[in-house]
Formats: sequence, structure tokens, C-alpha cells
Amino acid sequence: MSISKKIKSISNLIQDNSIIADIGTDHGYLIVEILKNNKNVFVYGVDINEKPLHNAKQNLNKFSIKKGYELIISDGFQNIRNKNIDTAVLAGIGQYKILEILHNINDSVSNIIFASSDKSNKIREWISNNSFKIVFEDIVYENGFFYEIVQCIKSNKKMHYNKDEIFFGPILYYNKSNLFISKWNSEILKLKNILSKIPLENQNFKKIKNKILFIERIFTNEIKSTN
Repeated sequence: MSISKKIKSISNLIQDNSIIADIGTDHGYLIVEILKNNKNVFVYGVDINEKPLHNAKQNLNKFSIKKGYELIISDGFQNIRNKNIDTAVLAGIGQYKILEILHNINDSVSNIIFASSDKSNKIREWISNNSFKIVFEDIVYENGFFYEIVQCIKSNKKMHYNKDEIFFGPILYYNKSNLFISKWNSEILKLKNILSKIPLENQNFKKIKNKILFIERIFTNEIKSTN
């Protein structure tokens, strides 16, 4: 089995001695990677449907992994309320589903790792308002898509990320990696393509135009760090 860059990146963020909920476990590849490379961890593989859990079980059996995990049918944390989970992984699902899950997260969770399949700004807003701090951000490019990998830990104070940090990522923007630049260049090209097909008088024209101008600022020095 070839492990994807996204799964490898997430697995590298898992600490030994963790109790993990892999929400939306799908084929269970992340569980395999975590149990292969971490000591004294336990993973709850969670999915809302039975079929992905069946696939996960088959993949775990292929690697002769017999312990260190439990597969549970659950909509988010609904059926794992009684588990003392400290790390939640939410990957491969959209930001609005991630937000829905986060609104009902177990109180015991002190470490959140997410990789939205679309945007991340609304999740960062939630992080900002719920006493978590973003401590790691990276981008991986795989199969024609850019994925933001974000890790947050529980903080004793509410974080105050500004509009730019929410949109681009407080670590990603200030690091400005080549993949970060490529991601937003790609987004600008997509938006310009959409704009070229919209009449000037269309109500969405100005909205998209303003978004392009907002993103283009990352190629200037206009955004200053608030750290």
C-alpha cells in the first residue's frame, strides 16, 4: 500500500501515548500508518457508514494489525462520548462538515488535526473563538489538489487571529512556501476564469473581483504580521 502525502503528514503529527479519533476514517489508511509508527497509542476509527469501516478492517488485517484500534459507526463524536479521546483527526471532508463535528467535540480533546477537502477559513474562525491555538500548518499537493494540514492545541486563552490569518493561515502566510504561492496562484487563475464568463453587471462580478484583489496581496508586502 502506497501511503499518500496527506496521510503521512497527518501521521507525523501524532504523538506517542495518544488516544485518537479518526473521524471519517474511510479505508483506515491513517490508522495503519499511525499504528505502524507510534508507540502506546489507541485509535478509534469512526465513520457514519458501515462500508468504510468494513474496508478499514480489511486493510488493517492486510498489515496484521490486530490491536490498538476500534472501529465504530458514529456521526462525528455522537457514539464515542464516553471515550477519553485527546486527539481528533478530521481529514478528507469539507469544512462545513468539520465545523458540524467540532461543535459537538468531546471536552477531553486537546489536540485537533484537520485537512479540509475544500476551504479552511471557517474552521480557523471556530479555532479562534474556542480557546484553541494553531501550532502547525503545511500544504501538500497530491492528485491535482492542494491540501492544508492544520494542527491546533487547547489554549488557556482565546486566540485573536485577524482577517488575513483566518483566510490564509497564521503560519502558512508568514512562511510563504512555494506550495503556498502555487496554491493561491492557482486560485487566482480559477477566479479570473470565472470572472471572464460573468457579465459586468452581474451581482457576483464585484464580489469575485474583490476576492481576487484580496488574494493578490499575498504577492506584495501589504499584509503585516500581528505577532
